[in-house]
Amino acid sequence: MPRNKECVVNVNIRRKRVIQLAVLMILVSFLTTTTLSVRSLDALIRSNAQSLTSLLSSSIYDAVRSDLTKPSMVARTISCDTFLINLLRIEQAYTEDYIAYRLNTYLTGIRKGIDFASAFIVPNAGRRLYGLDGGVRRLDPQTVAQDAVFDKFISSGRPRVPVVHMDAFHPDRQMFFIFSRIADEEGKVVGMCGVGEPLEQIQGVLRGFEQKYGVQIRLVDWDERCMLSTTMPADGGKVVEGLPAGYRQHRDFVYAEDGRGGYVITRYLDEIGWFLVIRGEKTEGREAFSSLIVENIVAIVVIFSLLFIAMHFLMRSERMHLERKAFTDELTGIANRAGFEAALEQELRRTECGALFILDLDHFKEVNDNLGHPEGDALLRRTAQNLKAVFRSSDIVARLGGDEFVVFAAEIQQTDLLAATAGRIREAVMQRYTLPGGQLLTVTASIGVALYPRYGSSYETLYKNADAALYAAKEGGRDRFAIFTGER
Repeated sequence: MPRNKECVVNVNIRRKRVIQLAVLMILVSFLTTTTLSVRSLDALIRSNAQSLTSLLSSSIYDAVRSDLTKPSMVARTISCDTFLINLLRIEQAYTEDYIAYRLNTYLTGIRKGIDFASAFIVPNAGRRLYGLDGGVRRLDPQTVAQDAVFDKFISSGRPRVPVVHMDAFHPDRQMFFIFSRIADEEGKVVGMCGVGEPLEQIQGVLRGFEQKYGVQIRLVDWDERCMLSTTMPADGGKVVEGLPAGYRQHRDFVYAEDGRGGYVITRYLDEIGWFLVIRGEKTEGREAFSSLIVENIVAIVVIFSLLFIAMHFLMRSERMHLERKAFTDELTGIANRAGFEAALEQELRRTECGALFILDLDHFKEVNDNLGHPEGDALLRRTAQNLKAVFRSSDIVARLGGDEFVVFAAEIQQTDLLAATAGRIREAVMQRYTLPGGQLLTVTASIGVALYPRYGSSYETLYKNADAALYAAKEGGRDRFAIFTGER
């Protein structure tokens, strides 16, 4: 296997296994917790209010966590994506429209795997904000308050934070966002991203629990300020009083009575660094809890099954993109050296005979020097398309670099057929130019041919012998072809 392909495959296999393992561990953890809750339901009903409210808090915790985990996972994926990091490094070398198109295509591709409502990317160098639907605008932290939030986050040094924030391109829509820094392998920050869901959607989940179980639900930060609730934005940022003593040290579950016949429960949400706070009255209700547990089991299985499937398709799409990029010549659209070697390796296993053609463009340097590199690039693109027209779709056509092209055609051995094919190549490649001084310049092709398996059973040997024939064709005056015969 070629080294490029092996690296692409290994990277994708490792990443896919890590994600699958993480999702599987979370799923098993949720299912195990819920199953144990079902088995101990009878004992919980007979126990004190603390045990009952623990079960209730687990149900609310699981539902809230599932809604908030998705933007967190997507933000983590984006912030460590090598393709995106490399693009942001060179953002200023391209036009605003080009970067907007590439980033919109990138975010849209991710959303096909895992649906989310909003996302944006802010490169650190260009100071522009690119949205999911192709929107783009320059940052103005001096006059636009929400732009100042982005600057404050990047300078804070925190890898990611949850925020309730207005949508960058829809100021009338309030969102729950995960902001995440994007840094390269050396830790240098190249930008940030935000992935979000509508605040009203998350509030709807909280409101459903509040109405069903007569509780009040808030999410608070480490300073005990309310960061998210069903009454936002009225109580946003307000200090929440009456929290249990020592709840920060016991993050999993803390229960306390409020002295008025009610209780307060806190649980820590690791993904976002906030505490879930539930206030309610002491009550019992076996049927309600039993129904809640069953609903949780069904919801958890469905959510994680869909998530697992989505990640599978996302990783497969990314692998295909990386393979195409690794094996395709960016200028001409045909195979590059790595792509040719990979295709030839498979072709040599199944074909009995064939011919390897190597050709260089005669006078290509003069085109570049006199007419400019854009015209030289156009010549290379036309040459690639003309070569594909000469050969069959099953033959392998590639550009190795510069003005050097290579073709492997299976089942070609006869000298007259080789000569006819070389003639068609010369006709297809020939281009005439008028130089600035009025001189005429004709671009032709010098061609070297080596037969498989007679003069080589591997790519390395075939290439060496075909290259020797190419050298002989050039020595003979160019615009001609030579077949390797083994003679020196």
